[in-house]
Amino acid sequence: MIDFDLYSEELLEVNSVSDGMYQNNFSYYFESVRSLNDRLSSKTHPITDEELEEVLTTLPLNLFSVSEALNKLKLEQEVIKLQNKKRKVEIQKNLPEKLPISKSDFVAGELADSEIILAIYSSVISRVESEMSYCKELIMGCKKIWDGRRSTEKSNPVSEIDIDKLPEYQKDTYIK
Repeated sequence: MIDFDLYSEELLEVNSVSDGMYQNNFSYYFESVRSLNDRLSSKTHPITDEELEEVLTTLPLNLFSVSEALNKLKLEQEVIKLQNKKRKVEIQKNLPEKLPISKSDFVAGELADSEIILAIYSSVISRVESEMSYCKELIMGCKKIWDGRRSTEKSNPVSEIDIDKLPEYQKDTYIK
């Protein structure tokens, strides 16, 4: 049987750091997305045109900001990878002559914390990319609803009546 309790503290810490990184950098952009999706699938309170407008205008602009923040995160991840390579070379240069384990295992052990950090970055990046895909699908769905509502208005237009264009009413006369 696998003993998960052995890793519980580390896993809690890793999840906490990952969630914190997501909350600090990305949660702001995706706050309203889930509630808008709930409104989109609601049968009792259909999504309003104002909410559709928000999805079709604000959300794509937010995705540009998310993309910028995501690129910064990917850059940080690449810097950590490069620093790991540099540290690996330094560790290999300064290896003691006699080791109880293989040299590659020793180097891997020295870089384990950095690998955990890279795993956290990968997790957050994957989560944000999934949220972005979700947003794109939401935008496409809202666009279809928007277009459907507009085409209904074109086929069955309802507009205000211009009173000035109505014929004058004459008593006892019918319009033919």
